[in-house]
Amino acid sequence: MKTDVFFQDIKNKNNIVVIEETNELLKEQFKNKYSKYKDKFFYEQFINCGGIIIDSWIRLYGCGKINVIDKNEKYNSFNSVDIIIGEDVLGGLFGLKDNYIYYYAPDTNKWENLEVYYTGFLDWLINHPNNVNTFYEIYRWNTWKEDCKKLKIDEGIAFYPLLQSECDIEKRSKKIINIDELIRFNLNI
Repeated sequence: MKTDVFFQDIKNKNNIVVIEETNELLKEQFKNKYSKYKDKFFYEQFINCGGIIIDSWIRLYGCGKINVIDKNEKYNSFNSVDIIIGEDVLGGLFGLKDNYIYYYAPDTNKWENLEVYYTGFLDWLINHPNNVNTFYEIYRWNTWKEDCKKLKIDEGIAFYPLLQSECDIEKRSKKIINIDELIRFNLNI
């Protein structure tokens, strides 16, 4: 199984948490709903883990604690993308559409094509932390690493002024809120 090597590799990284526990019912629901993707790497990855957390900032979904089925029912009701695959602590979303990764940016409230396939996206997240830092540069404050480590898996960080406003991230007030509430606010649903 190709995910065995992948999981073994990322478990050795100190900034990545793999939630190994999966739920058999969720796995069956995922297989039934997304069987057209069974030849894709993300399909196998989602079946074989409950989620992946990178830098306490990005959460990739799975068939377990970070429930891909539930997240897609909540956030993809308009089928903006083929499948939503993850979120970040800002309430941004990552989705797949026509094999490309899209990002729902909480500062623009729009889906943006990142012009990368899923495996390239994983490589970026896992092996290129400086590039990830550059991507989020204006939204990471001085103590983001320590603050995000304290977050529960169902929490995110809301800002005021909102991320759509031009303002130095260090001058914004931050509040920990439920991630579903934050994503729904960003999506305006």
